[in-house]
Amino acid sequence: MGTRPVVTASQTISLAAYATAISKGSVKYTLSGWFGGFSDQDDNAKLSVTFKSATGASVGTSGSIGGVKAADRGNTTKFLPATKAGAVPKTARTALVTITMQWTQGFYVDDYTTI
Repeated sequence: MGTRPVVTASQTISLAAYATAISKGSVKYTLSGWFGGFSDQDDNAKLSVTFKSATGASVGTSGSIGGVKAADRGNTTKFLPATKAGAVPKTARTALVTITMQWTQGFYVDDYTTI
């Protein structure tokens, strides 16, 4: 079998404009997207956020959403919604948003995601 390819893409978002409110502990986040795949294949994608301090140290994570497999979709091609919410850590100054796509079968990484 061997290993299956994993592909990631990340974007860092500055939270500097919201630093005062974040420091007070009054800022919440909502991570959401629609995750799906093709037919009976288990190719899938997961979305997560890592919050970082001004020095770049990790100060918290959202955990991940997504990871929709064929059985979750009834072995059909479609999207399913996923959402996770929480508080932005008080020392967060950037948010690293990462999507990770996992190929499991077929010829392509054909998971479907809208975020």
